[in-house]
Amino acid sequence: MRTAHVKSLFHLMDELDAALQTWGQPYQLWIELSQFDAGRDAIFVHTKNPNDNNFPHTVPSLAEPVGSLPNYLLYE
Repeated sequence: MRTAHVKSLFHLMDELDAALQTWGQPYQLWIELSQFDAGRDAIFVHTKNPNDNNFPHTVPSLAEPVGSLPNYLLYE
């Protein structure tokens, strides 16, 4: 069940990316997956913010691979 859910999120992210490419503004698009609660999984669209200088968003702890992927992320 979780594998189908994750595949659907990736499919939706591909559709969002295609739609956003015609927008003409810079953006970042990513998926966050919760290891313990699929209800917390989400797709994020991040853009420039006139009130802060946080674009592009970076997560230094994700700069290097942190291990192997869980089984529900492996495509069959």
